[in-house]
Amino acid sequence: MGTSKNLFISSGKGQIINCKQCKAKAFGVDVFTDKHGLRVEENYAVDGNIGKDIIIIIGDSVGFGVGVEYNNTFQGQLSKKFTNYKFENHSVIAHNLNDHLITTEKILANEHKNKIRNAFLIYCLNDISSTSSYEIKEKLSADLGSKNSANRSDFGLVKLIKGSTIGSSINAFLRDKSILYLWIKGILTSPQERMFYMDTKPYQQEIHTIEEALHPLLDTSDAFRSKNIPFTVIISPYAYQLQTGSMRKNKDIFRPQKIVSDYLKKNKINYVDATSMFLQYTEDGSELFLSYDPMHLSESGHLLLHKVIMNHFES
Repeated sequence: MGTSKNLFISSGKGQIINCKQCKAKAFGVDVFTDKHGLRVEENYAVDGNIGKDIIIIIGDSVGFGVGVEYNNTFQGQLSKKFTNYKFENHSVIAHNLNDHLITTEKILANEHKNKIRNAFLIYCLNDISSTSSYEIKEKLSADLGSKNSANRSDFGLVKLIKGSTIGSSINAFLRDKSILYLWIKGILTSPQERMFYMDTKPYQQEIHTIEEALHPLLDTSDAFRSKNIPFTVIISPYAYQLQTGSMRKNKDIFRPQKIVSDYLKKNKINYVDATSMFLQYTEDGSELFLSYDPMHLSESGHLLLHKVIMNHFES
C-alpha cells in the first residue's frame, strides 16, 4: 500500500512502533515523526509546544491518518483549531486493542502525564484482530518468502493474482504507486465489501467471546480513569457500511458498532459512534474514504472526524 518499511521498528518487546524522528511514506504520502515516534508535521518545532496541556490520540492506521497530508488529517485540523493544546498522536499502523493498552501504560508512565487533559481512542472495527500486526512483523523479518508469513484468507481473484509469479511481481510494483494500486484493486476485487466482511467476522462469535476480545478497552479506560484523565472511544465506520445498497442487502450491517457500543455502555466508558454523523453526510459517502479503501479516511473524512471530536471536546 505504498508504505515504507522504515516506518516500522520493533519496541524490543514484540510490539511494532513507529520509527523515531524520521521521514517515511504511508499509503504514498510523506509522513514525519518526532523523537518519540509520534506523527508530526514537517519541520515540527518542539519549542512551540513546551508547557502546553496535552490531548492524547491513540489508534491504528485510521488514527495515524495514512494517505493524507498531516495538515489535512483530523489531528492537523484540531491542532490549528486549539492552538493552546499539544495533540500527541500515538497511533501506529496495524495496532490492535492490546497494543492500545500497552501504549496507554507507556503514556501514563511518562513524567508529563500531569499535563494530559483528554484522551481519545480512534476505534477501527478490526482492532480486535492481530492479523495486520502479524503481517507487518513477518514483512520485517529476514525471511520474506516464508510459507508461514501472512496467514490470511484471500478471496477469489486476489488469491489467484498473488499466487502467481507474474501476479506477485505486478502486485509488488503497484503497491509503491498507492493510488494506482487502489484503483486497479478496487476495479477488480471490490475491496470495500470484501474487507468489511473479513474484518467483522469476529463480531459473529458468541457475545462472551467478543467481550473478552474487547476487554483491553476496559483496562485502557481504567488506566486513564485512575489518573483522572477523561477518556473517550470514537468508533469509526467502514466505507461499505455507508453504501445504500449494502444496507438493503444486510440488515445487520451495523451489528459491530452495536456490540462495541453496548460493551462501552455496560462498562461506563465514554464513547461516540461516529457512524451516525458519517451517515448524515449529504454528498456521496465514498468521498469520506480513500478511493476504493475499506476504512481509511480521505481529507473529507478527516474533516468530519475532526468535527466529531471537536463537538465532544467542546461539550
